[in-house]
Amino acid sequence: MQASAAPLTSKALYYKCYSQLTGVPPQNSSKFNQDPKHQSLDPISECRRLLNRTVLNKKTGILEEPQNLEANMILNQIHELHSSWFTNKSLHPTSDNFSDLVTKDFYDPTEPALYFTRSLFEAGIPVSTSVTSNIQLRALRAVGPSKLGPFSKSKCDGPSLTNVDYESNNKCDLPLVELGPLIGVRTQSDVQITTKQNMSDKMSPNTTESATLFRHFGGGILGAQAHLMAVPMQYDFKSDGGRVTARVWANSVFNDLLCLPPASLSKKEVEKYRDLHSSLSFRNESSCLQCHASLDQLAGVVRGIHYVQSPLDRKIQQAHSKEVLPYSIDFYQPSLGASEIWNSEPDKDDAYRNPRGKLLFKSHIGTITDIEINSLAGLGQEIANSTDFYLCIVSRYYEYFTGNRVDLFDTSNSNIGFKTVEKIASNLRSHQNLKKTLIEIMSLPEYKSKISETKNAR
Repeated sequence: MQASAAPLTSKALYYKCYSQLTGVPPQNSSKFNQDPKHQSLDPISECRRLLNRTVLNKKTGILEEPQNLEANMILNQIHELHSSWFTNKSLHPTSDNFSDLVTKDFYDPTEPALYFTRSLFEAGIPVSTSVTSNIQLRALRAVGPSKLGPFSKSKCDGPSLTNVDYESNNKCDLPLVELGPLIGVRTQSDVQITTKQNMSDKMSPNTTESATLFRHFGGGILGAQAHLMAVPMQYDFKSDGGRVTARVWANSVFNDLLCLPPASLSKKEVEKYRDLHSSLSFRNESSCLQCHASLDQLAGVVRGIHYVQSPLDRKIQQAHSKEVLPYSIDFYQPSLGASEIWNSEPDKDDAYRNPRGKLLFKSHIGTITDIEINSLAGLGQEIANSTDFYLCIVSRYYEYFTGNRVDLFDTSNSNIGFKTVEKIASNLRSHQNLKKTLIEIMSLPEYKSKISETKNAR
């Protein structure tokens, strides 16, 4: 649908870009409003200046200008935008017990979005690292670590609960989730937590066990604990490669990072996976395979995924009817060779086989990707190499700033919005700079108009 568009006044344009960046309208005392004729300042240049002053320090991860109110607002507003891109926005309960609450003291569900936020605001971080880095990111927040949970008591030998003492490899400080407005992004290394159970029964010896938190598995967002843990999955989950697979996780990969539905392939394109002799009903029908062929094969990359806790916790649970260490994600150490990427029947040993999967989808421009993948790092690299990754990012920014959704599957010349997004996505893939992308969008004619001339198709 086409619509005529009238240019916004300089004042209105400044209000628009300032409000979208900060989340609030400009104050009456702002530099722009003090100019009575509004002609000495270019609105987009002023917003570019605000954006360029919002910078994370490479060493500390905190804003270069921590007292700059506008920089703080921009950091939080855009991080909130990035967080909205993810399907699962909370840590899903793994079981109905106390340990779920403890887990939320250690993991922030917005952590996956930090990879985009860091790339935007820290100089020299290509956007591709959002899916290729091997680091765990943590949010630095104004209030600091939570003081409300079971780890609120602080002493040099670690917080304690009932008859369990906690020690970590960083002595007194356990890296709990921080609260309040976002003020920065930092990296987080693995943390070993040692539990000591002093048994009240004199006949039972004291027991010491360890658990590892914040282990990253490669692939940036893909290997981050919070992204893996955000997928609905029971604490006793174990893949059998058939009925039980991490297909919900696979769906989140397609949606969160590629803006693709699970059924991007036609019935004809998945017909080769049909097996009329399989006991799995979805292997008998091409209509079912339109989703399962992509989701189940990608799930093979994480076939060994499971929740872990120290064995000590089960003893504590028996004694106190509650578990007291957080869950974390880990993968079974493969002890068996991988079979086919996708078996026609369930395999009770699937979780113990070598990771082997496939990235299979039809892109927004109609080409089919069909690549064998054996790790999260490998998956992240293939996503970073894809056109769809950049189309997805740019289309979301474009929608936020212009108010127009673009149908990424309508590549016709009549879809002006797609052609614009495609061009900016190509530029982003080349220069890898998210700030340049934001400025490019805010410099578009349709951004500076009261009514967009692009097609609102989605």
